[in-house]
Amino acid sequence: QIFVLTIFISLSGYVFRKLVINSNHSSKFEEDGLYGFVLVGFVSLLLNFLIPLNIFNNSLFFILIGLIGLYFGFFNQEKKLIFKKSFVISLIAFVLIIYSSVNRPDAWLYHLPFSSILNEHKIILGVANIHERFAHISIFQYISSFFQNYIFLLNGILIPVSLAASFFFVYVFKEFNENFFSKFKAIYSYLCFLILVLSLYAFNRYSEYGNDAPSHLYYFFFTIVLLKYLLLKKSIETLKELSVLSVFIFLMKPTFILVALIPLFLFFNSNKKEKI
Repeated sequence: QIFVLTIFISLSGYVFRKLVINSNHSSKFEEDGLYGFVLVGFVSLLLNFLIPLNIFNNSLFFILIGLIGLYFGFFNQEKKLIFKKSFVISLIAFVLIIYSSVNRPDAWLYHLPFSSILNEHKIILGVANIHERFAHISIFQYISSFFQNYIFLLNGILIPVSLAASFFFVYVFKEFNENFFSKFKAIYSYLCFLILVLSLYAFNRYSEYGNDAPSHLYYFFFTIVLLKYLLLKKSIETLKELSVLSVFIFLMKPTFILVALIPLFLFFNSNKKEKI
């Protein structure tokens, strides 16, 4: 199940970047995986305004996104490479899950009850008035609820957060490793290394993730994309990515709203305002 979900998440990110960021985008498996959660999060949030995220609706849109990925040529890349990368990422997620304990208060108090509401009802405005714990939620509850379908069943709620960390670890290592020997990218590579070390230390216990770990992982991801924009190449595509990520981070944790000011500042300092 983790292996299949790994491929689907990367496929979703590939579709998202093709449609929103750059129509000429070519597959970057690990990076696409991190954007895959963005697509699923936005889709599940919008769907919940109209329909409950029940097992049938989730399965229907899961297949639909898969078919769109097939249409855009996600599987045109080397199959052996997809298998190899999926195996490594799913193995890390598997290890995170099997070494976690299940008796954690956040899941029982906040996350699972809210996921249950999403699976049974379309959006309920003012649900926090029923109980204040329903205000302590993140868009990742929508993502987890979306994956409760006929393929993953209840495990679909458990797997996504572990995969977000797994994709992130592999992506940051790849960025560090690929740029290490480049004279012009040494600073960027070194900063990626520092973020990787900090992340491996801070996010090695899946039981303690809650809603804080994914938001901090994506904040680090945002930082890496920002470094790429400032140190390597100031492209419109990268500015689009920063804008999308800032919204996604806010939907995970509203205290990160100040992150949204960074793409705005970069926009006002860009000489391509009309094109943007």
